[in-house]
Amino acid sequence: MTKSYVDQKIAALTGNGGSNSSNEESAPEAVSSVFEVVNVPVGKRIVAKTSAEFVVRAGKAIVVSSDANGVSELTDGGELKPGAAVKNDHLLLAARSGRGIQHSPEQKSGAIVVMARGAYELQEQT
Repeated sequence: MTKSYVDQKIAALTGNGGSNSSNEESAPEAVSSVFEVVNVPVGKRIVAKTSAEFVVRAGKAIVVSSDANGVSELTDGGELKPGAAVKNDHLLLAARSGRGIQHSPEQKSGAIVVMARGAYELQEQT
């Protein structure tokens, strides 16, 4: 009898459905499949976790990134590098964490209204 066989039987009896051995990967956290409206106030930026999508609905925004790469612009096609202006109503994809959008220097007041899908966080604008 093997350990994995015993683990399977114990899991079946306890309703766990599987083994909890330490070499298994945990399931990814659930992320919403619908867009959420996010108001990004002046002084903040919205930064994606892996594979988040953004649409700027109102306000002037630019791309930010933790590296030299930017975000994919899915409406027109191509990539927007850090500092590039974001057109309103265009779908953006942040393929990796640490990429997002913030207020353009032209916009001194008011929030950027963003539709976001996937995991993200609001951070202080730098």
